[in-house]
Amino acid sequence: MPTSYSSLLSKMSNLQQRIVAGTIGGTLMLSGIFINQWTYAGLFLLIAIFCLLEYTNLLISSGYRLWKWYIIVGGAFIYATVFFVQAQYWPAKAYALLLPLCFILPILELFTAGANPLVAMSLSIFAWFYIALPFSLVHFIAIDNNGLYQTENILLVLLLVWANDIGGYFGGRYFGKHKLYEKISPKKTWEGSLSGALFTVCVAGILQYTTLKYTWSHVFITATIIVIAGSLGDLIESQYKRSLQIKDSGQSIPGHGGFLDRFDGFMYSIPFLVFYHYFFVI
Repeated sequence: MPTSYSSLLSKMSNLQQRIVAGTIGGTLMLSGIFINQWTYAGLFLLIAIFCLLEYTNLLISSGYRLWKWYIIVGGAFIYATVFFVQAQYWPAKAYALLLPLCFILPILELFTAGANPLVAMSLSIFAWFYIALPFSLVHFIAIDNNGLYQTENILLVLLLVWANDIGGYFGGRYFGKHKLYEKISPKKTWEGSLSGALFTVCVAGILQYTTLKYTWSHVFITATIIVIAGSLGDLIESQYKRSLQIKDSGQSIPGHGGFLDRFDGFMYSIPFLVFYHYFFVI
């Protein structure tokens, strides 16, 4: 990080850093989503890779042995395969290409003679389950069954996730008194969670009213899923961090921590949103 940039950040409060980083990051993400499906896919691929890097680096620094580059390359391949199939560039049978991924790891372990092979393989595969899979499932929301990119679908999800995070942060900061789950996350409060839920519902209502693209039931069901699943995802990541005795997953995003800190709620919301989308929307 350049010295001048580091000096500037050091003079800012955590809130100021959070606002600046959030504004820059939000602008980049919105730009990627609005341009076309390729910039959208590239944007979320980069985020997924950064999350996988954080995951592997955290566990390796905590003394665990993982297949770092196999995890990252495999996760990127899972993501790309789902994108190309959903966008109808590849046939559905291309999913068969993913089958060998998990079964190659035991072969690699067989010739490595490393300690605790079951732990190494389990933690490596869990990275795909926890990070690569949710980001891959985003394609089922952003791209319809005809292979057409639907900007408004991913935009709705992203704006509501941000609303939940922003409402939760400021509600907890200024009104938080009663701990939500102190054993896992000492800073999270009921007031923050309720503020996040209220702000998310308000943003959902504004989006429905101003765009007229979504039905009332759709935006509020989507908001409800994001509030519940997103909050649980935040707590689950806090539990993982507590087990590793760390505060943040990284320092990549000033004022926010790491990419896992920023996208934990998003990742945990996506599987439930896809379930709702496929069984009740299409």
